[in-house]
Order: sequence, then C-alpha cells, then structure tokens
Amino acid sequence: MALGLQFPDGELTEALRLGVPSDRSVRAWLRAPEHAAVEVTLTSGAVRCSTTALPDPGHDWIATVDLELDRPLPGEPFAVEALGQRRLAHFAPSASEPAAFSFAFGSCHQPFEPNLDKRLTKHDGARIYAPALELMRREDARFLLLVGDQVYSDGIAGQSVRDWAESFAPDDRPGFDRLLDAYRHLYRGYFNEAGYRALLDAFPTRMTWDDHDIADSWGSRFIETDEERLMFRAATQAYREYQRALQPGASFEGEPPFHGEFRYGDVAFWSLDLRGVRSWNDEVVLGTQQLDDTRRFLDRCTADDTRTVFVIASIPVVHFSPAAVGALQWIPGGKGSDVRDRWDAAPFREERDALIDLVGSWQRAHPLRQVIVLSGDVHSGAAFRVRDRATGGRFHQWTSSSLSAPGGLAHNIVNRLGSRFAQFGERRCEVERVGLDPRNNIATVHVRPLQGGGHRVTFDLHAHDAHGRLMPSISASAAPDV
Repeated sequence: MALGLQFPDGELTEALRLGVPSDRSVRAWLRAPEHAAVEVTLTSGAVRCSTTALPDPGHDWIATVDLELDRPLPGEPFAVEALGQRRLAHFAPSASEPAAFSFAFGSCHQPFEPNLDKRLTKHDGARIYAPALELMRREDARFLLLVGDQVYSDGIAGQSVRDWAESFAPDDRPGFDRLLDAYRHLYRGYFNEAGYRALLDAFPTRMTWDDHDIADSWGSRFIETDEERLMFRAATQAYREYQRALQPGASFEGEPPFHGEFRYGDVAFWSLDLRGVRSWNDEVVLGTQQLDDTRRFLDRCTADDTRTVFVIASIPVVHFSPAAVGALQWIPGGKGSDVRDRWDAAPFREERDALIDLVGSWQRAHPLRQVIVLSGDVHSGAAFRVRDRATGGRFHQWTSSSLSAPGGLAHNIVNRLGSRFAQFGERRCEVERVGLDPRNNIATVHVRPLQGGGHRVTFDLHAHDAHGRLMPSISASAAPDV
C-alpha cells in the first residue's frame, strides 16, 4: 500500500455525509466498499423521497446523490438514511427570506504525530473535537464550513506523499494511480479520526482545499517539477472525491479553479479556490475566470438585493505586514515558500487588490451591504476590520485556524508580531486587528436580520485550552454602515 500509515482509528469504510442543504434539497455523500447499490432515503414529517446510489470502485467506492422534494420545506427538520446510518439536519430558510441562523467554521485538521515507524498516535490538539461538537449543538449551528487543509499530505516529518514519492529511484517513481492511492489513503485515515468524524457526521458540511491537501505551499514555490505536477493531478482527483463532491451538482470530473456559491436564506456565500490555478511564476492566485465569475456573482447579489455576502478564502486577504513579506519572500527553501504563500507577496498582490476592488465597490454602493471574509491557513484565530482606500468600501475578515494542527512558540511569535503590524507596508487598505489567538480553535457565526434591512453578524472564536476545554476568546461583530 502507498504510504502504509497506520491510523489510530483505522481508515474510513462505510460512511454517510450531508452537504449544506437548500430549502428543498440536500446532497448525500457516501462511501460503501463492495456495495453495488445503496438506497438513500430523505424523510421530513410525512414527506419522503428515495433514490439509489451507485458506489464507484473507480472512485474509491464513493457515490453522491441529490435528494430533492417536490416543494420547499424551509427550516423544517429532516433525516437522511443509508447504510444503516441516519443523519439529521434542517432545510435552509426560504431563498431571499430574512431568517436568523448560525454556523461554524474552521481549518487545518492535523491531529496525528508519529509513534513507531508508520504507526500514528494523536497529540493533545485532537481533543478539540468533542467540545467542538458540543458547542455547535449548544449554539444550534446549522452547518460547518471547513476552509482548507482537511488532510495533511506532508504533516508528519518523513511520512509525506512527496517524501514517499522521492524515495524511489528516478526511473521507478510512482505514477498517477499510485499517487492517487496515497492521497486516498490519507483521506480515509484523516476523515476517520473519531472526533473529526463525529463532527462531519453530525452537521452538513462544505469544504474547500488549501496547500496541505496537495503539498506544503503549493503554487508558491519557485520551481514545480513534473513529478510535483503529477502529485497535483492526483491530489485534485482525491479532492473532487472526498471534499468537492459534497457540493450539490459537483462531479468527480472537471478542472480547477473550483470556486462557487451557495445561498442560505437571504445571505450569499462565495467560495474561492486559492490553490487550483495558483502559480508564483505566472503571478496568479485566482486567475481571470475566477475574477470574472466573482464579478458576476456580485452582480447577481445586486440584482436580487442581497445585503450580506460571505467570501470564503482559505488564505487571509490581510494578516501579516506586507513590508515584512516583501523583504523575506526571496528566502530559498521551505521558510521562503511559507512567506511567499501570503496573499500580499509581490506576484500575488495585483489579484488580491483586484478582489478587494470588487468587494469594496459592491459594499460601498449600498449602505446596508456588508462583506465578511472567512479564512483559515495561518494557525491563529483572528479578526480584522479593513477599509479599502480606493473604493471606500469596508469588509471584515474573520479567521479560524487551526482546529488541531500544532503551532509552537515560533509560530505564536510570528503571528502575533506579523499581524500586529499588518498596516506596515499596506498601501491599499486601512487594516485594524481586532484580536488574535494562536491556540487551536473553532469559530461560530450568528446571522440576525435587522428590522430596517441587512443583518447583524457576530463572530465568536473559541480557543482550546490546556485542560481540553473550549473557552471564549475573540468576539467581533458586523452591521450595516447606517
């Protein structure tokens, strides 16, 4: 077997998961080895629909089905059953209807450390998931957003996909199929970690990838070899199967960028792909297609009078001092690629500013509009307020990172100092740091309609302390500029 890691909770076998529902439909994702067909049933009160899923051995025995009722049931509870498992959730509020709801988001799931050879154990960060589940239930969260690094292809020293591939002689390097098997092996192990699995089983989920789902600092290295590009192809296929497939209508095919939208009541979410076309040498993070589609998304929000937009960006738009990034981005090796991975590195700044221009112009055009960026990646929870000098538009950026990946003293110091001076060297925006916490964390977000229009949105970061508890850490809020 590729990699051959032995995970403490074994590997995912039969599983049933839900994507974020609409007011009448939901996508069910399942893995069912050796099953030719699986009946999947949705029940809400006396309403019932059923279909057959066909697990595909060519896609690691994964299947998806979109269950849709003949009429909306906004806010109603429902159950989906398959494989002897039952998942409970609520339909979304009616499209375009103001409604109060809550959700959670986080990033960076890396609960493992090496023990003996290929055997893994869990470090203390893995203890976050049980209290996170309790927190989400207590706050009546309706769904979970995972905004990057759901698996770590290189999270354990000497046991990464890249290390494994490079351990072979040049004329015997693993091809696409063996690399794909390696990434699937990681997904089955990471997604079967007991606490994380309980979270995914309990709540509808939407995911987007970041670098560790592929390779550390993917797209921010000076050189990409043919072997690395083959790794990227394999990682892309595994991502389509295990993460993107939770999105309604998504298939196991297609090429990046994998961006897209969903609506929840009268609130819109726009999920960016910051890895699919990223290239340091080509000075690309989003690419022309993704920027154009972002503009069209905001045009739709204007046409239907959407007041609140969440932008899911795995890498924070602001966080570190641009002057420090500019000075350090040419360092060779892994440390340099970590710096170059920041969105305000010189080759990526033009596209960063193009995105800021789009959201700033849209927000500025109406006093009841607001934009909130949800981010991960940096292994620190944080909240920022940002004003774009060029358009006069404002946005909030809230970060939850990491769920369970370890940080350490150096990471703590870099995050505290780098974000404290986030304004230093920043020519485009006025940046104010509201709070920062480098401990493992998860965030909850509460959306409440306002009587005069628009929404009040609150952000609560919950940090994992030394006693295994989740404690309140950072609070921030957003409301229309009226």
